[in-house]
Amino acid sequence: MSNDKLKILVCVHKKDFFLNDDVYMPIHVGKAISDLDLGISGDNTGENISVKNKSYCELTGLYWVWKNLMSSDVSYIGLCHYRRYFKFVTGPFNIRRFLPVTAKGFERADLLTSNVESILGQYDIIVAKPLIFRYSLAFDYNKRHVGKDLKALESVIKELSPEYMPAFHEVINNGNRLSPCNMFVANKDILNDYCTWLFTILQELETRIDLSGYDPVQARIWGYMGERLLNVYVRKNNLRVKYCPIIGIDDNAKKKNILRYCWPVLRNLVGFSISKMQNKHIVKL
Repeated sequence: MSNDKLKILVCVHKKDFFLNDDVYMPIHVGKAISDLDLGISGDNTGENISVKNKSYCELTGLYWVWKNLMSSDVSYIGLCHYRRYFKFVTGPFNIRRFLPVTAKGFERADLLTSNVESILGQYDIIVAKPLIFRYSLAFDYNKRHVGKDLKALESVIKELSPEYMPAFHEVINNGNRLSPCNMFVANKDILNDYCTWLFTILQELETRIDLSGYDPVQARIWGYMGERLLNVYVRKNNLRVKYCPIIGIDDNAKKKNILRYCWPVLRNLVGFSISKMQNKHIVKL
């Protein structure tokens, strides 16, 4: 793919190592509320929601791309993080979801984007290989976050996008797989349709959920919900999906034995099957 057809946004919020070339475009997310000068463009130009970065996380970068890059000649747009990138070139036996490398190892990592065009010639969207939970995504959200917020999300989708409800129940209530990090690559038509739907949902939720009592972790609510909604969108629209592993920079990275990787995945798959038979995987919203 020619470099002018593909842009992958690299969301950065602090001084660290990140890629910056003809394809990878770093952007300082939350620039409007930051005192740092990272020497790169910020998400506070043009039409933006940069001031909401503490609750929207990397989605302020996605919003900026949607509102400011759509009129360019770029055909495909993606999003990744300063320490998380897609590995687009994978072997037939590469089953790992996350590939940790040290910063020194990252410099040698295979981050070639030359085959993205051929991938998107066969698939509609590239997303991260999914996390596999022992229980449903609804159960997991209630355990890790503020459970009532998921009820509010369901209500908003039911009101604004009722055609998405079957996919919502299948992914959130009955599913245990989540492609995380709000990372994806797709053509501009899909990005525009997804962002129109996503931000309409989240902006309505902002009027219904008061974040004043939330700690900094739980205040990242719209980023968390965005991760789940990307999966709902993919399911509802029957998109042809290419799952790619994530290369993550971790200076404490150690190579895992493949069996140590497979065991928790197998354990969660079996556990989820048992919980479904016992009807314990569903949380009534």
